Amino acid sequence: MKPGEITQNQDAAIAFLQALAEREGGERERVNTHAAMVFLAGDTAWKLKRAIWFPFLDFSTVEARQTACEAEVRLNRRTAPDIYLGCQPIARQADGALALGGEGEAIDWVVVMRRFDQEMLFDRMAERGALTANHI
Repeated sequence: MKPGEITQNQDAAIAFLQALAEREGGERERVNTHAAMVFLAGDTAWKLKRAIWFPFLDFSTVEARQTACEAEVRLNRRTAPDIYLGCQPIARQADGALALGGEGEAIDWVVVMRRFDQEMLFDRMAERGALTANHI
């Protein structure tokens, strides 16, 4: 495996989350990073780990992404309990449809969060000179 190489097709999970965001309504946005995609809609955010491998992280399997989602929630709830709501599978139901949670085979996992004001991100605060040592 080469660093950054996509290890599994996530098209179905991505399409499901885009449709979920549409149904949620409100202002919608998708934030892409090297390791995840965050779907923002209304008051909710769903973070999907990319199916990739790097020497410093391994999200190459559904099981690895589940473990990473669970660890992220466990660690970040300590400092942001109102934001980190949990993690859930994107599961294929008996009829073939995808659902967040529920029965069926997990095709992927997401961290479920309460959406917060994007202007409170540290990079944006730093750009406008609002980030202080107390924040860090």
